[in-house]
This record gives sequence, C-alpha cells and structure tokens, in this order.
Amino acid sequence: MGAPTLRSPLFHFIARHLALLVVLTSVAIPLAAQAPPASSTPQVVVVFNLRSNDLSLIDHKYRVFYNKFERKNLPIEGYDLRGAVQDEFMNTLATDKRYEWRVATEADKLDPVQLANEKLRTAEMLSNAQADRVLVVDVLEFGAMISGLAQDRMWISTNVTMLDRASGRKLWKHGISEKIPFSGDLQKLQGENQKELKEGVNSLIEKACVKLKAKVAESKI
Repeated sequence: MGAPTLRSPLFHFIARHLALLVVLTSVAIPLAAQAPPASSTPQVVVVFNLRSNDLSLIDHKYRVFYNKFERKNLPIEGYDLRGAVQDEFMNTLATDKRYEWRVATEADKLDPVQLANEKLRTAEMLSNAQADRVLVVDVLEFGAMISGLAQDRMWISTNVTMLDRASGRKLWKHGISEKIPFSGDLQKLQGENQKELKEGVNSLIEKACVKLKAKVAESKI
C-alpha cells in the first residue's frame, strides 16, 4: 500500500470554504425561487382635495344700465360629494394598467390641502407615501350660473397633478373642466330632494372622468 498523501494547510482551507459555499447555495436557491418577483409597475397613491362640498351658484341679474352678479353657496343635501368623486375617478384610473392605483390612507400622511398648493408643497410632504408616485386630484369648484342673457349651465373645474414621491418633482399637470346645461330654475334646483342638482353633479363627474382617462393616457410614465 502506498504512503498517505500529505495535503497542505491551504488545501484544507479551500476545501472547507468550498463545502460551506455548496451548503449555502443549496439553501439560497430554493428561497430565491419562493420570493415573489419585484413589480415593475409604478405604484401610485391618489389624494383628493375638495375646495367645497357645496355648489357655487352665480345668479346673473340683467338690468338696463348694469349687470348684477350674486354669488351664493348651495349645500347639496344628503349627497356624499367626496365619495362620488373618489369612486368615479378611481374606477377610471384603474383602467390604465401602466400603474397600480390606490387611495391614500392615514399611513401615507399626505395633506391634500397643502399638496394642492404649489407654493406650499415640498418633497418632504411626500416622504411617508408608500408608493412611487402621488396623484393629487384638486377639485376647485362645482359651479352653476343662472343668467337671463345666456344659457344656464353647471360646471366642474379640477386640476390633476402627478408627483414623483422621491424627489417631489411635478411630472405632469392637467386641468379638467366640463359643463352641462340645466333648467336655470333655482326653486327646481333645490326642490324634489335636489334631484336636478344631484343628477347634474353626477353627469359632470362622469364627463370629467372621460377627459381624465384621455389626459392620463397621453401622459408618459
């Protein structure tokens, strides 16, 4: 029988580390296979700011030598204006599969009033948002005008702004406005459980969402 082969300390050192590497690899590969793949779809958290829950009504009274404008706020009784806007806008945004959308929660610590104000908005305000982007929906006004000289109408005016969460940079901003005719009868507007008013508001929200879909679609990720 031949003499036993002598191996150097370096050989034993390398052998031990190779054995350890084999063991670690055998554990790491199954764990990696179980881990969910990272999503490449940008996450967007949406925050809503309504300047008022009332209808802003302008009553235009024509006189021979002057025009008189009276402005008043008309409460929309028994109607969740914020909820109606939020539900319709989120349903519309969800059709754009380039993003994953969700409504902001308390955990995101987003102040809609400050975020809607470009002079007050800072990147720090977005730091707690659990998303890649923040979409600010700022509903400026639900309005109506009663006029003896032109067609009576109702309208919605909204700004929609996409922000980068990490830098606070404004990626894009779109103004969305829509209007519809209505009877111009103030008593009718407030009567019958405000049926005409509520139907008009619903119609305005739906029309605004059609434009919202087109504006978001033409905007780059």
